[in-house]
Amino acid sequence: MSLVLVDHERQMVVCSGVGNISTALITGTATRNVPSQNGTLGAVLPHIQEYTYPIEPHSTLLMFSDGLTSKCSIAGYPGLQNRHPQLIAGLLYRDFGRGRDDATVLYAPLGVGT
Repeated sequence: MSLVLVDHERQMVVCSGVGNISTALITGTATRNVPSQNGTLGAVLPHIQEYTYPIEPHSTLLMFSDGLTSKCSIAGYPGLQNRHPQLIAGLLYRDFGRGRDDATVLYAPLGVGT
């Protein structure tokens, strides 16, 4: 499970995660991976850690479950970030899906400068 709070007023995102959900903040060609604590929901959980990041102009949030490979990225697709978020999520699902597990992909512009 991962939780991301987008605070538009303070121009910050607050992230916290446990388990196999990958979260990244993408700005231009730079990607910042958000750490997730090891653990399993419904079992013993570690101390939950919260991470806060500024929202940069043209930032985008990418989240995906372990049904996609950890190499999931838009870096190999020049100009893709200018397309519709649903198209981007579908392409990532198609190209990075493991095929043996369910998968969820979220690709969402954070609204500053977009």
